[in-house]
Amino acid sequence: MSSNYSFLENLQSKELVTGIMIFEFFNPGLPKILKECGADFVIYDTEHSGVGIETVKMMIAAGRELNLYPIVRVPSLDQNSISQYLDAGVKGIMVPNVKSAEELLIPSTICFLLAVILAAIIRLLNNWLNGRLTAAIMSDLSCEAYEKTLHQPYEKQIERNSSEIISSITVQINQTMSVI
Repeated sequence: MSSNYSFLENLQSKELVTGIMIFEFFNPGLPKILKECGADFVIYDTEHSGVGIETVKMMIAAGRELNLYPIVRVPSLDQNSISQYLDAGVKGIMVPNVKSAEELLIPSTICFLLAVILAAIIRLLNNWLNGRLTAAIMSDLSCEAYEKTLHQPYEKQIERNSSEIISSITVQINQTMSVI
């Protein structure tokens, strides 16, 4: 999925962007038709059309690879209404009946908080997975090193001090783990 929409680049460079607001005819083939006609974005109106989140999810999925920037006009200013569309993959939100900057404060704060929470979850998941992978690799290396040491001929076992071997293996495994 492309996260670098030409819509955003064109908007930043003050080039012409074209799009349409859809009130009805929510058909999975519509995003492709819109893109072929030159649309850069599409606004799905859920305030006046009566369509729900499932229909919007279907439309977003149909236009995902088309570089067609999806925006939704949400039915209300409540947090659930906004967050469920953002979770569905909408890239822009149009909020209804905003008459002042103060009214926009809550929806923009919700969007910001959702982004912060999502970033934190991704970071935590990444750290957890990194720790699990490192532990699994080190466990495998340790087992392999100890197994090779134990399966050496008896003559070698008698010649060596087992505590020095275990200490040496532990130090080397810990040094390897710190690199990973």
